Amino acid sequence: MRPIVSSINSPNSKLAKWLANILSMSYNTDNEFYVKDSISFSNFINDYKLPEDYVLVSFDVVSLFTNLPLNVIINSLQNHWDIISQHCMLDFPNLKSILEFIFDSNVLVFQDTFYKQIFGTPMGSTISPILVNFVLDDLIMNVKDRIPFNIPFIKRYVDDLILSVPRGRTDEALTTFNSYNEHLQFTAEEEGNNSLPFLDMRVCRNTDNVLRTRWYRKPCASNRLLNYHSYHPTKMKINLVLTMKHRVINLTHPLFKDDCIKELKGILLENSYPCKLLNKLLFNSFSTVTTVSNNLVNPINNNNLNLSNSGDIPPTSLFFKTLPYFQSLTPKLLNVFKSENIKFAQYIVTTTNSLFSKIKTPLKTLEKSNVVYEIPCHTCDKTYVGQTSRILSGRITSHKSDCNMNKATCALVEHVINTKHTMNYTEVRVLCTESNLQKRLFKEMFFIKRNTNNMNKKTEINNLSNIYNYILKLELIPPGSQSNR
Repeated sequence: MRPIVSSINSPNSKLAKWLANILSMSYNTDNEFYVKDSISFSNFINDYKLPEDYVLVSFDVVSLFTNLPLNVIINSLQNHWDIISQHCMLDFPNLKSILEFIFDSNVLVFQDTFYKQIFGTPMGSTISPILVNFVLDDLIMNVKDRIPFNIPFIKRYVDDLILSVPRGRTDEALTTFNSYNEHLQFTAEEEGNNSLPFLDMRVCRNTDNVLRTRWYRKPCASNRLLNYHSYHPTKMKINLVLTMKHRVINLTHPLFKDDCIKELKGILLENSYPCKLLNKLLFNSFSTVTTVSNNLVNPINNNNLNLSNSGDIPPTSLFFKTLPYFQSLTPKLLNVFKSENIKFAQYIVTTTNSLFSKIKTPLKTLEKSNVVYEIPCHTCDKTYVGQTSRILSGRITSHKSDCNMNKATCALVEHVINTKHTMNYTEVRVLCTESNLQKRLFKEMFFIKRNTNNMNKKTEINNLSNIYNYILKLELIPPGSQSNR
């Protein structure tokens, strides 16, 4: 088995990101092998003519990230040090030490047991993809010079390679690729029926050896897209259709365009999209690059943008905000701000993440960070509500220290000093988790306001809008009372 690991906010994540940025600036994306995305490959390969008696082959590295040795990575970076050094203030030995530290400190926890990765690039780390780019480019250059026949082209997207070799010599090319390093082993797939799948395209070879691409879905694809009856804004569903159309057209040679659009229509019909709407969106004559405004589809026309003469800067600043989508409320709010210089992105409150079981080892209460918390008094029935970005155990240690030193830093310490009470730190409770500071401060005020038996100061909720004060006041009125009615 291979665990799925996230390194977000892990101890070495910032160091890995810093080093990844340096290497990304140093990497040459214009080299002859690198493929940025499907569209750039489609632009390259369409109408490309192969030599006589050549076939298409794809090579795939077996478990690339977990099989990439550190010494191979270091050798590759040293080969490119003349370029990397232009973007890095360190010398190579120091950069090597940092890289070794990142590799040596990649751990995960499962069922309260810590495991350390002992081989391969750090799983889930931002630095792994860029390291792969350097190593595989060096590998291809090395192998290409040793293969005893001409290869018209080799293109690579991460660990997927597509190339053309003389008919019957695929095994010879594969053996040469696998001889580079014992850990980096490739599997090969040769074209069948004069075509070969690569990324989300099928590269087709005509009788004249000219290559053309068409949009492709793997046999295992579920074809499940955002259902038309799902609880999402209508324009989000329309934009899905237009985006898929745009992708299909950009990945498909004009000879296959009509067939692929009809295939896309069939998939969207399976997802409950009305046939009339699909005919309007998929078979219209204007550009596929579109935007949706007030549920109407309009082509983007850069000439219509009212730009100022100085540096093409829009005359008025735009503000970008988010709003949760509620079918009966959000469209009305958007109409209120229609004339303002505000662009709203709508998001769905119930996400797919809420549908899946949580298999990650949960953090203990005191190990959590970015939280709003509540600590009860051990002597009376008062509670203290606070927020912190730190690990909660560290914040509690600060509270204890301030109490011992009589430093009136917050309402909790003042309560302990004035009443001689003790706080029940063992019963601390996390009320919510929020990484955004402004949202966390708002939630802290919300819980302070809602808890009428807290020891917090009244000044701590001064920034709470009167609108929320009114809503919370209604919420706190006992059901059935005259005021509630």
